[in-house]
Amino acid sequence: MSTSPSLYPTPSTPVTRDDYVQLAAEIEEYRRQNAAMVEELARHELFNNSLRYRLKSFPRLDSLCGLQLTQLKHDDCINFVSQTLKCIDDIRLQYANDEEFLNRPEFLGWSQYSNRQGEVVNFIIRKELRNVTPQQLMDRTWQLQTDNDSLRRLGPSHIQTNITMLQKITDDILVIDRKTEDHSHTIENTRPLVLRTIHMLFRVAHDDGTQTMGIKTLDTPIGDRIQHDEEVWWDIFYWIRVAPSNSSKEITTITEFGGTNLCECEEHATTWLKELMFLAIRWEAVVVAPFLLKQ
Repeated sequence: MSTSPSLYPTPSTPVTRDDYVQLAAEIEEYRRQNAAMVEELARHELFNNSLRYRLKSFPRLDSLCGLQLTQLKHDDCINFVSQTLKCIDDIRLQYANDEEFLNRPEFLGWSQYSNRQGEVVNFIIRKELRNVTPQQLMDRTWQLQTDNDSLRRLGPSHIQTNITMLQKITDDILVIDRKTEDHSHTIENTRPLVLRTIHMLFRVAHDDGTQTMGIKTLDTPIGDRIQHDEEVWWDIFYWIRVAPSNSSKEITTITEFGGTNLCECEEHATTWLKELMFLAIRWEAVVVAPFLLKQ
């Protein structure tokens, strides 16, 4: 069996001085190349570290975008609140004397009403809560809507919501930047769906003891300047109304969650309304339970 000739000297092939000289030259060349590679890697590492520290010196992108927001005028905000309250009254009038709503079955005490007109669904769910006042419910709900950690407790585990206050008009009227990551829906199978909106958050106390909280996307193009490329703009309109009940000798508060949602099909509307019911149940657990435990 034949074998390929070895490239190295064998005992039968004496090593000459020229072989040593050639080997020494090759070793020296390898050392030179290695030193050059080490120097090049050091330059890359120095550049990367420099770039990393420079990037850290810049403010966050969210902060830069927030600085572009034009401050809203007080009178414009008051008008926006008035218009939103008018929308809430109009929606409530749709079911005030609706026998279909009054006779609907309840889910853990919550009654549900929805009215669909094209792609727009108006909805309300309602429940009478005992041994808690409208003021207590509103104070606790306002705290939930203005604190990130508390707000996350209201949503399912796959929803991560972050809010930033952009402008404080009064103690009861705020402009909020709201960013919601939905990890149950991904983009390109890697990144979660990110929903972005800028909305006004307000609360109003009425003369009869009723209190209303509204959450509505601002009708303004300022959102275009704060939205990132990978985000989806989201128009929202929700409200919470708590009113004292006059039909009971006990302390009882009639609580209503309502709003408007755009749904592409009946299936999506049904799914969304089911999630709304679970949201109301989580809200009841977070807001109402602490007051009952103190009694």
